[in-house]
Amino acid sequence: MSNIIDKDLGYSKIVRSLKDIEGSHVKVGLQGAKGQKTYGEKFNNMTVVDIGTIHEFGANIHKQLKPISLKAGLKAYNSNKMRTGLIKIPARSFLGTTYDKKHKEWIEMNKKLFWNIITARYSKSFISGISKALGIMGQTIVKDIRKTIRAGIEPPNKESTLRAKMKKGKGKKTPKPLIDTGRMINSISYKKEV
Repeated sequence: MSNIIDKDLGYSKIVRSLKDIEGSHVKVGLQGAKGQKTYGEKFNNMTVVDIGTIHEFGANIHKQLKPISLKAGLKAYNSNKMRTGLIKIPARSFLGTTYDKKHKEWIEMNKKLFWNIITARYSKSFISGISKALGIMGQTIVKDIRKTIRAGIEPPNKESTLRAKMKKGKGKKTPKPLIDTGRMINSISYKKEV
C-alpha cells in the first residue's frame, strides 16, 4: 500500500485571504467632499452630486419667472411664446454610457488583476495586493468616464445654452454638453473599500 502525502503549497492561505477580503470593492462617481461642493445661489446651492444626478437621468425644473407687464404677457400669449417656467434637461448619461461601453473590458481587467494578486505579483500581502488592484480599477474607470464626457454626449446643447456658455469669460469654451466650469468632471473620483 502506498502512502499519499497531501502537501499544501498555499491553497489554504489563499482561501483564508479570500475570506478576509470578502466585500472589498471600489466605488466610482461623484462622492465625498468634492461631490458636496455647491454651485452657489445661482443654482440654488445644488451640489455637484445634485447636478450630476440631473444630467445622468434628466429632469424637469420649474423656474421661478420674473413678473412681466400685462401688455408683454398678452403679446407673448398671442404669439404662442408664453414663458412656462419649465426647463427640460435631457438625460446625458455619463456614468451609464461609460459602463455600457466599457464594463466587459473592466471585467477582463479585473480577472488579470486578481490573477496577479494570487500569483503575488503585486505584493507579498494579499490585502495590500487587493488594495493596489482596486486602486488601478478605480483610476481606470474614472479615466474612462472623463473620456466619455470629453468625447461629447448626446443630445447636444440647445442654442440658448451654447450662447450662454460662449458669453462666459472664464475657462475653455466648448460646445460639448457637461463641460463648462470643469467642476463636475474633476469631481469624479473613486474610493477603495478593503
